[in-house]
Amino acid sequence: MNRRITTTLIAGAASLTVAVSTLAGAGNAAAQGKGVEITAVDNKNCTATFTLTNYTNSTFYQPDWWFKQEANQDWINATGNVGDLTAPWRYVNGIPWPMARWVQREDGTKLFSQLAPGVPPAGGGVPYNSSAQPDGFVSTATVNLKTVTNPAPPAPSPEGTQTIYYRIKSGPQTADRRPTPQELVVTGCQSGSGSLDWGSLRF
Repeated sequence: MNRRITTTLIAGAASLTVAVSTLAGAGNAAAQGKGVEITAVDNKNCTATFTLTNYTNSTFYQPDWWFKQEANQDWINATGNVGDLTAPWRYVNGIPWPMARWVQREDGTKLFSQLAPGVPPAGGGVPYNSSAQPDGFVSTATVNLKTVTNPAPPAPSPEGTQTIYYRIKSGPQTADRRPTPQELVVTGCQSGSGSLDWGSLRF
């Protein structure tokens, strides 16, 4: 019986309600058992939990994300260097186009494609394999939108929501990436009194 191997790196996750929609024309779902998949859910407390499923034998697929207010279509769709950037957009060694924030946990660790015990990574004589882990190896990370930095987050909407986008545009094989941005509306970005809560801001 096939089982999906799962590693959970964030404990105590609340019950989740999916509030994910895909941009028009997007095709983000990976073929079953091949490449990588990335999804995210709203935890209703101004946090989002990202789930990366890796079917490959590479550890170099890494998602990035940004707030709606930080979107720049020229940078999002770039295939090379486009000149000066504004944070969170920046250039990363080994990637020719702009990238936004990595999906980073509160402890500073980042979400990336991981391997099950005993699966040799591609490289050093081991050929790349898009379906080396046919059942998928699942990794998760929860991001608190109130505490992100470089830059600080924008103010939430009057309803206490934030809209973010995420994708996987890094990794060794173009066909196995998920470069089309997906949208997630994150709720619960207000204080217990119902006022908007954003660091030291109160509205």
